[in-house]
Amino acid sequence: MVFGGFASHSVAARIDDARPALIVSADAGARGGKILPYKKLLDDAIAQAQHQPKHVLLVDRGLAKMAWVDGRDLDFATLRQQHLGASVPVAWLESNETSCILYTSGTTGKPKGVQRDVGGYAVALATSMDTIFGGKAGGVFFCASDIGWSSATPISFTRRCWQAWRLLFTKDCRRTRTAGSGGKLSRNTRLTGCFPPRPRFAC
Repeated sequence: MVFGGFASHSVAARIDDARPALIVSADAGARGGKILPYKKLLDDAIAQAQHQPKHVLLVDRGLAKMAWVDGRDLDFATLRQQHLGASVPVAWLESNETSCILYTSGTTGKPKGVQRDVGGYAVALATSMDTIFGGKAGGVFFCASDIGWSSATPISFTRRCWQAWRLLFTKDCRRTRTAGSGGKLSRNTRLTGCFPPRPRFAC
């Protein structure tokens, strides 16, 4: 997992380090009212990288036009439609096997991939939501951070490990926040917990 704001050469370095068989990306993202074309950035990164992934799975949000690479790029919506209702067996993993690799910013040198294990990660998530955020079954939790940030990733995945909280994501991230956004969100959704990326977003 990488932060969505990296330049193509930074993404290329992480591709070479992780050597993924598959990369998952959206067509684009939005920040501060501007559209960021992720697919173009990713294509440039793959062109610069020594390692070449076999496939790129793309989620087309309709934010930006993108070029498709035949034989490599796959459309998530099409594949999802083909497998709707299919029974997929669980792939059981040992507790010490890798859950994910989260990359650091690389400001102190070569980017470092932080490996999260399956068992320890799940236990840490459930414990954190209970002891730090006071999570209760049926509560509503909002994580106002990028899923690729090291602080937000665990919280964003908590629902998958502990079926108690719902995650809320804004549908249109291009709208600018106002001073009252946090309060309005809390009132409208009856939040019982929140994780802000920085103090500037008060919950």
